[in-house]
Amino acid sequence: MPAYDPLLRESPMESRSPPAYVSYLLRLWRESDDASWRAALEDPHTGRQTLFARLGQLVAFLEAQTGEWICSETEEPHH
Repeated sequence: MPAYDPLLRESPMESRSPPAYVSYLLRLWRESDDASWRAALEDPHTGRQTLFARLGQLVAFLEAQTGEWICSETEEPHH
């Protein structure tokens, strides 16, 4: 299972236009109550999983896949 490296900003989607539809199975977990959330995205068609050590990496991955910048680190969370 490959881990996503947001510093590389490389993905298969960057070489062509973003797709009109993408689906993933999202899993979130923490190793302990005070640990950072981790995430995994699984492509339901291929079974390929991409792992993220922090939620910010997940957001960066989704931004790279869609070509749309979702948020900045200074934005207030929406509840």
